[in-house]
Amino acid sequence: MDATNTRVPYLEEGLISHLRDRLGYMGASIVISETWHPALQRCGDISIMEALLRLPDVKKADLFKANLCRKWLRVITLAELAAICGTKIPAKCFTGRWRAKSALHWPNQPSPTPEMWKIFLRLIKRAFCSRAKYYPARLDVPLDTPLGPWLPSQRHVQYKFYRTSSTLFQRTDSNSFQRFTATDTPSTFTPNTTRDSLPPEAHPIETSMNGDNLQPLQQYDLTLPPQLQDAGSTDDLEIVDGARVRSARTILAASDSSVDPIDGRATFNWRITTTQKVGLISKCDVVRSNPKYMNSYRGEFAGLNSLITWLLDNSFHTKTIKIVCDNRSCVDILQDLHIQLTYLDKAEADLIIDTRRKLSRFAQVTVEWVKGHQDDSIPYEDLPLEAQLNVDCDQGAKKHMTTITASTNRPEPLPGSKATLYIGPHMVTTELKNKSNMPLKPLKCSNILRISLDGLMHRSPH
Repeated sequence: MDATNTRVPYLEEGLISHLRDRLGYMGASIVISETWHPALQRCGDISIMEALLRLPDVKKADLFKANLCRKWLRVITLAELAAICGTKIPAKCFTGRWRAKSALHWPNQPSPTPEMWKIFLRLIKRAFCSRAKYYPARLDVPLDTPLGPWLPSQRHVQYKFYRTSSTLFQRTDSNSFQRFTATDTPSTFTPNTTRDSLPPEAHPIETSMNGDNLQPLQQYDLTLPPQLQDAGSTDDLEIVDGARVRSARTILAASDSSVDPIDGRATFNWRITTTQKVGLISKCDVVRSNPKYMNSYRGEFAGLNSLITWLLDNSFHTKTIKIVCDNRSCVDILQDLHIQLTYLDKAEADLIIDTRRKLSRFAQVTVEWVKGHQDDSIPYEDLPLEAQLNVDCDQGAKKHMTTITASTNRPEPLPGSKATLYIGPHMVTTELKNKSNMPLKPLKCSNILRISLDGLMHRSPH
């Protein structure tokens, strides 16, 4: 549902393929949070079907049959199909006599026919093993490019042996793990204790038995993936005497936003201080959404969400906290902490659901409305502390607005938003019905115009 611009011709006809076609027609996508996603297992790994799709002049029928073989094998990526050594694909993977032991629930399908296995082998050779084009089917096929180190990924394939830098593990019939520790003999490990799970840094290996001891056939080879950063995100955090704020039992916080009505840019600034206004923790950031439909409601809620997330991540949720905001609608919807799935169709549903879920984890927190811009008629020094903090946030958001430029990157969905709709690079967070219809109207009009012109051309004697 995310990459709807990628063609997937091997999918069976059904609800999923229909929804993908409709979303692709609109130039839209849906990102569903809190769901399992397949992970690459090694450096140089790739989705098998993604690689087959890239082959020139490949037939749709062949892709469909190859995908049936892949599902029968219960593998998703090249690393799961290849041998653990990472240099070849065993011949048994193309005969139907081997299937990976997987923790996932796979479709119940009949075994592919010999003709299907021939097609699968031919496409795999084209994609990964071009030098083995004329290898007989009984031989393992070497990879053009050997796979690299293992990644610390979640693995659904249940291998027999694993290792870390100092320990080996053997999976038992009960899915526990026999632990093997190093001995005085080089590359020899002896049985030790049993544990219920693997350490996250363990990766699959092959071994040989020497009595009750194990000898690994591969060295420990794990690497961390490069960290990716969103080019449009900022983290302008200011801390002044933060220790005083952290040690206070009761704290006061406020958030405000600023929206440019011309280009739709928006920023927020939130501030945390003590009830005596001693110490300060402040953050400015950009509000991400479709700039054409940006509004102060989205900006205010984005600031509140960022503030509450920061308080939770930094263990402030056990304190007594008072949060003030000058947008009454935001305050009203946060009063009742009961979360309902019907909020998915509300404006800014992603922020509402995520913010309310996080607020429910606080020990004692109140969110109250404060009148904005009180400094227009009352001197700043005469304002109550809540109003002063609101004025400070308003000025901070406006100041930050002068330092940013609009980003064209697609913003990431909030973790607690369940499902987020995108049309092009823009997150759809309000006016869902109107904006989901808009991409269809010009397409329909252009189709009508094309059909009308074709009809006129055929009717014309000239």
